[in-house]
Amino acid sequence: MVTDELPPQIQAIADRIADGWGETIEVGPGWFDLLARLDAQLARLSPGYVIEQCKAKYGGLRYYARPEDPEDIDTQLTFNEIIWAAEGESTHICEECGNPGHQVTFRGWISTLCPEHTQLRRPATTGTIASTPTEFATESRPSDDFDEIRLDGLPPGRDCPSCGLALEPGHIDSTIALIWLCPTHGPIDHTANPLSDPQ
Repeated sequence: MVTDELPPQIQAIADRIADGWGETIEVGPGWFDLLARLDAQLARLSPGYVIEQCKAKYGGLRYYARPEDPEDIDTQLTFNEIIWAAEGESTHICEECGNPGHQVTFRGWISTLCPEHTQLRRPATTGTIASTPTEFATESRPSDDFDEIRLDGLPPGRDCPSCGLALEPGHIDSTIALIWLCPTHGPIDHTANPLSDPQ
């Protein structure tokens, strides 16, 4: 987002960006209120503080800034605590609209979105949506041949039985099982030993 397009209150924050660091605030409008509150707190502590970067990364706010007097350790510590609190808060605020949100991952890109914006950004799927966990476990599990692949690259049938959101592959846990996660409901299913040789 270019600073010319920012609301005046956010433009004032962008004006704090140090020379050589660009002139942009790279967050969605849903975080503008959070930025305004953060700026007010930091300005009370250090009126001439400087920003190096303000962006979204891994679904959270990253606000790289320093107080006027970086030698004042007490101010620096308080300054950092204020920033860390705002960065943590950002992971519960939709980047698009400011409503309560949660972190979701689409194609490896982590964002914090409300349910409505999650649906808007959700990739199209061709899999069926199961109505119960039992149905999911027995009928909508993908076949081994994977003739049909969804637009998001996952085999069909990997949708949450409760809300219909596409499941995302998670970590391989200690049992060497690939965990399938719903952005809303968490772990839903697993694939036993995804590293084994298909026979």
